[in-house]
Amino acid sequence: MTMFRFLMAKQQQAAAAGFGLFAGGLYSSSYTRTNVTDKYNFSTNSVVAGTVLGISRNGLGACGNLTLGIFGGGFTPSGRTAAAEIYTYSTNVVSGSASLSVAKYDLSACGTDAKGLFRGGNQQFVGAITASEIYSYSANSFSPGTSLNTANNATAAAGNTTVGVQGGGFSGGTFRAITEVYTYATNANANGTSLGVARAELSACGNSTLGIFCGGGGVGASVSAYIDIYTYASNSVTPGTLLSTARRGPAASGVASFGIIAAGNTSAGTGGELLTTEIYTYATNGVSGGSNLVTIARNGLAGTSSTPGHL
Repeated sequence: MTMFRFLMAKQQQAAAAGFGLFAGGLYSSSYTRTNVTDKYNFSTNSVVAGTVLGISRNGLGACGNLTLGIFGGGFTPSGRTAAAEIYTYSTNVVSGSASLSVAKYDLSACGTDAKGLFRGGNQQFVGAITASEIYSYSANSFSPGTSLNTANNATAAAGNTTVGVQGGGFSGGTFRAITEVYTYATNANANGTSLGVARAELSACGNSTLGIFCGGGGVGASVSAYIDIYTYASNSVTPGTLLSTARRGPAASGVASFGIIAAGNTSAGTGGELLTTEIYTYATNGVSGGSNLVTIARNGLAGTSSTPGHL
C-alpha cells in the first residue's frame, strides 16, 4: 500500500469512528414494546447490545451531539409519555432527563451540538400536533420552539447546524410529502420543498450538506423503499437509490460519509419486523447491506449517533 492510500484509509476510518445507537421499538406480532438498544460500530461494521432504556416505548424521537443522545416521548405499555432519557456514549449509562411538556408519540427530532429539536407527534384527544420543543444539552431542559405550519405525526427529521428539516408524515387522514424547515439561529419555521413520495413512518439522517429520507408507509397500505435526498443549501429534493428492502418504521443514524437505515417492518400490518440494516453512501448514492441488529427485530425505534454526520 502506498503512503497516500494508507493515509486515505486512515482518514476514512477516522471519519467513520463512533457508533450509531438504535433504541426502543415495537414487535407488532405480539404488540410488545421494548427498551433494548443496539450499538452499530461505524468503523468495524459490527453490532453489539447497548444499555437498555429505562422505559419500553415505540414512536419515540431521538437526537444527540458528540457526548450524549436524548430519547423523548413515545408510546409505552401505559400509553403516551412525555419522559425523556439520556444515553451517555462514553460510559454507556442511561439516566433520566427533563421531560417534554406534553405526552406524545410518533414525533421526530434532529439538532445541533447545543440543542435538540423535537417536533410534531400525536397527542391524546388531539391527534397530530404542531408543537416544537427545544432541548438544551447544557441545561437539560426543554423550552417551546416555533410551531409547525401543519399538524403532523409519524415524520422524520434531519439537518445540519443551521437548519432542521422535518418531512413526510400523516395527519387529517392524509399521507404527507410536505417538509418544514426550522432555522436554529432565528427560531423561524418555513415550508420546504416537498418529498417525491407522500408517506409516514419513515426515517432520516444526513451530513452537513444533505439529508436522506428513507422508507416508510403510504397510501393503500404500501411499504416503501424510496429515498429522497434533501439538499439544504438549495432546498431541493431529488430521488436517491432505492433501499434493497422496503421498510416501514425504520430508524437511521450515521456519520459524514454514510447513513445506516435499520430494522423496520415489511408489512403495513402486524409481523414482518426486521433485524437487517442498509448503508447509504452519500458521495456515490449507493446502497449496500450492513450488519444485522443483535437484539430484537422491531419497528418504531429511534436512532442517534455518537459522531453525527453534520457536526
